[in-house]
Amino acid sequence: MKKHKYISLIVLTVVLGMPFYAFALSPTMPFGGKILQTRMPGVNCAAQYGALLIKPVNLALQGPYFIRLDSSGQKNPKVGSWILGNYSIIPNTTTCYTDSVPPVPVPSFSIKTYGVSN
Repeated sequence: MKKHKYISLIVLTVVLGMPFYAFALSPTMPFGGKILQTRMPGVNCAAQYGALLIKPVNLALQGPYFIRLDSSGQKNPKVGSWILGNYSIIPNTTTCYTDSVPPVPVPSFSIKTYGVSN
């Protein structure tokens, strides 16, 4: 009976703590930077904005990035604007492709924007 109580307690702790573990292990990093290009020549993305080239102010890679907008009505990214948000540290190879035949996947990073300057 004592083993059952301990096992139940451990299972309950893991189940209740699951959201905290998932948040701690999320594969995104905060970043901000200046938008250098809004379209990269020869690369097409199946997203609202991409492939963006951004000069980050932290240790993030320079790009390419893409943005999938939600219905919150974010501002359009423009060259020279500053952007703030989270980027996925795991490259996505299913969104951006080259214009060549056959299309070649371009590893790019997804962005969840918090704001874009004018």
